[in-house]
Amino acid sequence: MLNLNKIILAGYAGQDAKLRYLNNGMPVTRFSLATSESYVANDGKIIKTTDWHNIAVWRNLAEKVAKEVKKGAGIYLEGKLKTHRWYGNDGVMHTTTEIYAETVLVVSQPKEQEQSKIPEIGDVFNNNIDNIPSNLPEFDDGLPF
Repeated sequence: MLNLNKIILAGYAGQDAKLRYLNNGMPVTRFSLATSESYVANDGKIIKTTDWHNIAVWRNLAEKVAKEVKKGAGIYLEGKLKTHRWYGNDGVMHTTTEIYAETVLVVSQPKEQEQSKIPEIGDVFNNNIDNIPSNLPEFDDGLPF
């Protein structure tokens, strides 16, 4: 049986990442990520749409991301889609969907932040790899794009 749950997003943080600790002490950081796309409508007008994604980051990665992801930062992330369902006190079933980020890359800095307080462009935060260099060499594959 084939199963794959992989999300790749690149966009801008909607607010500073917020860290909290669950009752068992596990850290979780949450923030929203905006992704936009444009297309030309039948009448020739350019239409721009923005989607907002709820991002959750767990464990050690949560603590790193909480320090580095600020509102307006350009973010590349990889993770998986997770949907939760529960019944509220009113007896109504609620549903929420979020992305559990497993790799987070800060690709641009918010303009209003001081350079020394935010990560270098290219810093990678990953649950599986702790020491990835922030200045990776350029890759030239010879393609014209």
